[in-house]
Amino acid sequence: MKFNKSFVLIFMSLLLGGVISGQGIAFYETELSTALQIAQKENKSVFVDAYAKWCIPCKKMDKVFRDQSVGKVFNDNFINVKLDMDLPSSKIVKTEYDIIFLPTFMILDPQGRVRYKVDRVLTKDELLVIANLVADPNVYYASDATKIVSSPVVGVGVKRTKETKPTIYNNTSMVKVSDVKTDGEEKILYILDGDNAEVPPEVLFKEAYFRMELMDGSHDKAAMAYLDSQDDWTSELNIRFIYDFLTDVNSPLFQFLIDNEALFLEYYDRQQLNITKSHVISQRLYRGLPRPEYEEAVELFKILDPQSAVQKAKKYISTSRSQQ
Repeated sequence: MKFNKSFVLIFMSLLLGGVISGQGIAFYETELSTALQIAQKENKSVFVDAYAKWCIPCKKMDKVFRDQSVGKVFNDNFINVKLDMDLPSSKIVKTEYDIIFLPTFMILDPQGRVRYKVDRVLTKDELLVIANLVADPNVYYASDATKIVSSPVVGVGVKRTKETKPTIYNNTSMVKVSDVKTDGEEKILYILDGDNAEVPPEVLFKEAYFRMELMDGSHDKAAMAYLDSQDDWTSELNIRFIYDFLTDVNSPLFQFLIDNEALFLEYYDRQQLNITKSHVISQRLYRGLPRPEYEEAVELFKILDPQSAVQKAKKYISTSRSQQ
């Protein structure tokens, strides 16, 4: 008995376990390996939406995915699949494709090699531009499954053929993603403005360190979001986390250090701890606005040296007033 191509595709579609359909992008919710089987039979690339149910930026993409023009392009040209990164079946995908932040979107060839990857919220226009960038099946914007060209891509890709090894080339005719008007650079997790109750603690942990690298002042709030998820602040992981985020004498983290200094001395030597305390206190004394009054200055100097605190506070106030 012979099976025609249509029957095979219908059968494979049934294996996928469900399609999220509508006027926009029709997503399969299945394992990536199954989506790649369909892609190989239809000779299409795979569009992957790596998301989590708790990820607020991921939910913002739903409106973009429902757009008719986006749906037509992606339904005609790609096998579209949603991958819940919290499922056990997604752990291998997360590791193999180096998925760190959500949402992450990828275009894969039928063999599962990355053609394009980006880890931030996208607009309708950006999605359409990306579809245009990968219209040529021989064009790759990533050299392999884990090392990618940072997005937005500016007309540089990797071209592969069966006969030759990958070679870098420039294609100036392609539209730059950076030329597309966006609603901002909202990216990756950015979960702090929503309800963190369902967010895994390990995600909040990574979010805090990422925001520290941004140096935009949002890391303190992120650190507290993680610590609020912890019943025990005294574990080694949390002690080291708190130490890394000691930036403000008025924060619960600094007060925790003062109240539990013996715990920190298990992982940091006395000199190192004193240098850190001195730095944080100096930030308040000499950079904080408004400057501390006498009573606050005494309390701050007491943390460093109780015996000389009053004398140093008087000198500090005298010097501060002479500079006004």
